[in-house]
Amino acid sequence: NGYNNCILAYGQSGAGKTFTMGLNEKDEKSLGLISLSLDSIFHRIKEKSKSATNDGEYSVSVSYIEIYNEKVYDLLSEKSSDSIHTKGTKYSGSTKVPIQNSSEAKQLLLKGNKNRHVRSTLMNAASSRSHAMFTIMLTVKSDNSERSSVLHLVDLAGSEGLRKTNHSG
Repeated sequence: NGYNNCILAYGQSGAGKTFTMGLNEKDEKSLGLISLSLDSIFHRIKEKSKSATNDGEYSVSVSYIEIYNEKVYDLLSEKSSDSIHTKGTKYSGSTKVPIQNSSEAKQLLLKGNKNRHVRSTLMNAASSRSHAMFTIMLTVKSDNSERSSVLHLVDLAGSEGLRKTNHSG
């Protein structure tokens, strides 16, 4: 219906935010919110395309960014170590990858996870230390209209103070 949504995982390091979102590269079989959302979207597309009330042609694409030390990084880019252009709170230039099924998106998610900044703290041995946003973009084109929906799934960095983590730099 053209809705835009955002789901945030917020809490201190080690609370399970990354696991809940499904960004845990060590456990590829865990089903977090990202995997469940992708499965649901493609299931509904399949149902709609079989029904008599087919809305039109569906297309889905994803992007995956990280915010680390106040810089935005495109985790799906071949040059993921280079930050992308930002202007205030807006960014541009992230990779937008068209996908045909949830398996393709999950492979991109795993690829992006390998590019995230990770550093140990007193609170968590493998703390991400960054905010990550996986975005699913859905477009439906019919004869006389086009509708788009965006779902941002965000894994925020730990919310505890630096004093507790003994983090520096």
